[in-house]
Amino acid sequence: RRRTTFPLEQRVDIASLALRDEFPNVRVRGYNGMTSTFAESVGATLILRRLRRFTDITSEYTDARALWEHSGGKLDTAYLVPDMHLSHMTPELVRQYARVETDFAHSIRKWCPPFIADLWEEQSSGVNIDFQRIWKLYRRHESQAPATTVPQAAVDVFSGIYAGSFSPPTYGHFEMVERASRFLSTVVMLASVNPKKKTFSPARRAWR
Repeated sequence: RRRTTFPLEQRVDIASLALRDEFPNVRVRGYNGMTSTFAESVGATLILRRLRRFTDITSEYTDARALWEHSGGKLDTAYLVPDMHLSHMTPELVRQYARVETDFAHSIRKWCPPFIADLWEEQSSGVNIDFQRIWKLYRRHESQAPATTVPQAAVDVFSGIYAGSFSPPTYGHFEMVERASRFLSTVVMLASVNPKKKTFSPARRAWR
């Protein structure tokens, strides 16, 4: 069985690099605690969620109500519906592919940017991954990153938080960040620690 887990600090670095050139109003942070508490500390008023399928609605409604009440009515939740070809994509599904596919890096590139696929393959082979290695592989694949054009936010509206384990960060996650950056002045992609999940990449720093 492949080892497919990165600590949170590396997930923050990886996502920051993947977003750094195309999304100037996006910040990536790591946290371990209540999302509403973090939102209050940065002045955010909106939580962004990805609604992959209709069956998510019940649990998402419960979470949104809990956030609203815990924040004293100061924190709303907005749901974005993903593009059809990304709607089925989840970190759990990507990790399953990683365990069964023979051509590891090639198969993961369907789900993640190339430098993330290479990092994952190296780690599963026992290579020590640190920030310098993440940076080197990012620079190697920088020219292969998918081209995206993101309009500037029309007005300085408010900040939004897109929280999740991002284990690993996939094209599905980045699509949500791209769309949110169009109408929010600042988007915080907040990578969290979930003890119930086996994660892909602890919180040390955000790459700046």
